[in-house]
Amino acid sequence: MPELLPGSFVDEHLAQHHSDLLFSLRLKTGDPALAYLLLEHKSSPDAGTPLQLLRYIVRILTKCYDERRRLPLPVVLPLVAHHGPGEWTFSTAFIDLFGNVPESVRPFPRAYWQRCVR
Repeated sequence: MPELLPGSFVDEHLAQHHSDLLFSLRLKTGDPALAYLLLEHKSSPDAGTPLQLLRYIVRILTKCYDERRRLPLPVVLPLVAHHGPGEWTFSTAFIDLFGNVPESVRPFPRAYWQRCVR
């Protein structure tokens, strides 16, 4: 059963537009993980959302490390709930923030990333 953890990782100046929740949970393997839910209150999709999530994930992991002072860090599963009109039209893959990245410098082929977001 997921356990709600205290705190928020959204910037104070963004708090009026975003709400976030952090849950502790166990994966099917029994390993610990964190599920981060960012409720998006924008009226339209935002191409920069993956970058926002990355910033919040870094804050979560930094807090975890500061509290425990050891590795490994927990897996953070970011989730975005968009409830504006229309569908989400932007990619949710971090790699797409960088445009056309050559295959030779990608850690995984494009087919891998496409499977992850479908």
